[in-house]
Amino acid sequence: MHNLNIGLLLQNIRRNKTLMILVGVAVLLVALIWISSNRTKDTSQESSLIVLQEKDFVEPYTPTLGEPDAHFTLVVVNEFTCNDCVAIVPVVKDLYRAYSSILRLAFRHFPTDDTQSQSAAKAAQAAHKQDAFWEYHDKLFENRQNLSDKALIEYARALGLDAAEFEDIMDSREVQEEINNDLEFAKRAQLEIAPAVFLNGRKIVFTTADSLKRQVENELQIYLARVNSASLDPTKEVVIEKGVPKSETPRIKSLRAQKNAVFVINYTNSGFNPKTAEVAVGQRVKWVNTTSNTITFNFTRNKSYPDLGDSITLEPGASKEFTAEIKDVIAYTEEITDNFGYVSAVFLPEDLEE
Repeated sequence: MHNLNIGLLLQNIRRNKTLMILVGVAVLLVALIWISSNRTKDTSQESSLIVLQEKDFVEPYTPTLGEPDAHFTLVVVNEFTCNDCVAIVPVVKDLYRAYSSILRLAFRHFPTDDTQSQSAAKAAQAAHKQDAFWEYHDKLFENRQNLSDKALIEYARALGLDAAEFEDIMDSREVQEEINNDLEFAKRAQLEIAPAVFLNGRKIVFTTADSLKRQVENELQIYLARVNSASLDPTKEVVIEKGVPKSETPRIKSLRAQKNAVFVINYTNSGFNPKTAEVAVGQRVKWVNTTSNTITFNFTRNKSYPDLGDSITLEPGASKEFTAEIKDVIAYTEEITDNFGYVSAVFLPEDLEE
């Protein structure tokens, strides 16, 4: 009997051991399936992200100020009830006043779920239909503590708008669809909160209104300096193409007129701008650090210019300049994170240009 009990005990141990192995295998399979499904989900989500193009930033219904063919378009995504949103309004106005010859403003709505925020956005679009968006825009920010429907109509009446027509337009399906479309734009741009600002399709990263002004103004001044420097030779036609979207390469034509000009590659809080460039052999090229941080970028293709070394370190506000003496392509990446991607400059001999 004693031997039989020992045998049964050993048999139960073997059975339990087999059961434990089977349970472990089952748990492992469930874990692998869960990980695989989540990876597939994440991949599908990433692949579904929509990349915005420059044409997506201004719709036919979008309120704008300035010439449609201005070299720069500043798109302000804003909301009428928040303090951060009103803080950038004077800066945007100052920028437009100072650079209206090359700058156009555009406004996209990003209201919250709050009823007054939604109503204010629709009211501003209704004012836009009566050609009074910017005046009404100022009125809303000045009175953002009182944006009831009654107050919104009174503000329209104070500006001389047709109050009855205003109210009808404000409540129309057309205006609601425009607001919804702006919200969809904000979602595609991966915005979480207003305000947000884009310059020629590139998001400006800022923490204060002064920071926003410095960054935008710096880019506008660099462009003007290039144009003024390039136009010193009155016998040459100089054309600098509009815009600096990431997907395009800015090209400078009439390269002979550019030899005395400096082509500026500007390092901002959003990375190098422009991302790529084609310039003339014999032209001076300058890298400028406009941020408040010391930056270092490493050359990944630079065999023809050994005097530049393997990297360049720039203190805040500092610059590095050299002359492109031979045809070549040089490329460089920012040292700390490399999150701004592959950046290059191509130096072309004159006879390759039209």
